[in-house]
Amino acid sequence: MIVNHVSRVMGERRLSIAQTARVAGLAYTTVLDIYHDRVRRLDVDTLYALCEALEVDSINDLFEYRRAAQRGGE
Repeated sequence: MIVNHVSRVMGERRLSIAQTARVAGLAYTTVLDIYHDRVRRLDVDTLYALCEALEVDSINDLFEYRRAAQRGGE
C-alpha cells in the first residue's frame, strides 16, 4: 500500500492547497486531489513539481510504501 504524506508535509510548512498549486505550477484540483488522497496515479512531472515546491529531500517524505499485511499463513 502507498501512504500519502502530502497533507502532513503541507501542514508542517503551513501551505494551503492554493499556495502549493501556485508554487508547484500545478492545477488547484490536482493538488486538492493529492491532498485528499483521491488520486490513483501520478505523473512523474507532478511528483517532481511537488518535491520542488515542498522542498523535500526525497519522494519518501511525501509517499511511503508499506507492505500489505500477509493473510493467515501465506
